[in-house]
Amino acid sequence: MNLETSLCLGQMILNAILWDPLRRHKKCCIKTGHSGNIFSVKFLPQTGDRIIATAAADAKVQIHTVETQETSQIYKCHIGRVKRLATAPDTPYMLWSASEDGTIRQFDLRQPHTCNTNSKNCKKMYS
Repeated sequence: MNLETSLCLGQMILNAILWDPLRRHKKCCIKTGHSGNIFSVKFLPQTGDRIIATAAADAKVQIHTVETQETSQIYKCHIGRVKRLATAPDTPYMLWSASEDGTIRQFDLRQPHTCNTNSKNCKKMYS
């Protein structure tokens, strides 16, 4: 599966779907386990479109491996719906999320996840 020509969309039915926009067909459907609508999906840079992040109304940010369709990490730092994700092109292991709780959080995917306001791995960037 050539993933570098993929388009990934979040669905109202809690899945992330990878599309081949040139051939107009679905490549795969990742059952994310989110319990609320998915608002943002990002391919992580420098991963060959093999890893995606999703953000949803359940206040969670999740990391998924496309080939295995498995969820590798779940971040539960927000207390409101997570509306946007951001990445940096030269940093495949950093991810930022913005939530309706009024916070922006930074996640370092290389580190084990612990969520509290003093954790450097789940840093509140803005509130």
